[in-house]
Amino acid sequence: MGIRAALGGAGLALLGVLIAEGLLAAGLRPLSPLGWPGGGMLVGAALYGPPGALGGTLVAGIYFAAQSMAPERFPIFFASPAVIAGWIVTLAVLGFMLMSMRRRLMRQLVSARALEETQGELQLANQRLELALDGSGIALWDTNLATREVVLSSAWSELLGGPALETRSTVEGLMRLIHPDDLQPAVEASMDVVRGKRHAYSQEHRVRASDGRWVWILSRGRVIEREPKTGRALRMIGTNIDITARRLAEERMQSLAQHDGLTGTANRALLFERIGRALVRAKRSKRRPALLYLDVDHFKDVNDRLGHAAGDALLKAFAGRVERCVREADTVARVGGDEFVVLLEDVADGDGARRVAEKIAAAVGQPTRADGHDIAVTTSIGVALHDRAENADEWMKRADEALYEAKAAGRDTVRLAA
Repeated sequence: MGIRAALGGAGLALLGVLIAEGLLAAGLRPLSPLGWPGGGMLVGAALYGPPGALGGTLVAGIYFAAQSMAPERFPIFFASPAVIAGWIVTLAVLGFMLMSMRRRLMRQLVSARALEETQGELQLANQRLELALDGSGIALWDTNLATREVVLSSAWSELLGGPALETRSTVEGLMRLIHPDDLQPAVEASMDVVRGKRHAYSQEHRVRASDGRWVWILSRGRVIEREPKTGRALRMIGTNIDITARRLAEERMQSLAQHDGLTGTANRALLFERIGRALVRAKRSKRRPALLYLDVDHFKDVNDRLGHAAGDALLKAFAGRVERCVREADTVARVGGDEFVVLLEDVADGDGARRVAEKIAAAVGQPTRADGHDIAVTTSIGVALHDRAENADEWMKRADEALYEAKAAGRDTVRLAA
């Protein structure tokens, strides 16, 4: 490459020599033997860089040396050493300037080509990514943190129940879609990344869809551009994925683990978890919780006479009536075949707990339709107001003992534990 460039510069200078000789032959005497060859050298420097300048300088130098042996051909030029020096310095400066300009232009050209290639690669990568994500339900987003503008891919509008269109929004506009209970954790996770406390975030939260329902999403994001001097975040990108199906499945699994499969009430594990919380709250409050331990009187007779299907239907109806007699904050749990426990979170005294028990007894005593049969049952209930000195097991035991006192008294009655 260097030899070809040098030959190119030499050729251009030689062309200048031929032009100078042609002018001399025609009687048109050039002012300097360095004019036309030097011009060729300058063109070589501009086109080929230092190798071209070197080749052209060599040819021009040889021509200059040859003409110095016959100064009468260029009498004005050779008559003054100052003129000779001026021409040599001028050609050297112009050559250096042309090579410098050429280097800058070449760097700009290389940068432009690299930028063009990079943009092409990015465009190709983006097309591949879009093809890979097509139909996956993954929404891409890009946030300009300086303007607060957010661009989201078409999967986002589909996720919210709309047509597949690119969405342009703002940070504030998207925040308004987040469920109030999830807003603060979502904002804090994002701000930790913006402030540089962590590299990326991954946060699950709910957003409101176009039809008003709540959609669970997994949002991930990271900062990809910061201001060099201050480190201030300028651009953030990430993805949003619809995880509603997974969250619903998890909730169903949790519900199965904590609730009775037949009646839908709490099971023993969930009951004791809530009893533990109630005891903690009771230590900070003057009011006391109470337990109602109850069972269905003569339930075995119903099973034996009408079958298990009727018995199951009766238990479901029984549980529903008990739940309607208590507050949402209270807990109804099935702890055995026909045994239930009600946790009353906050009662004033034993009489208040007894009144709730009597309300339940009256409600479940009404005839019910179960598996095609009209059934009338009663319930026996033991009531135990919490003694601040006892633990959960001791408290349950007192309620159970009160239940057996109620059954021993002839059933269909309420007994308050001592």
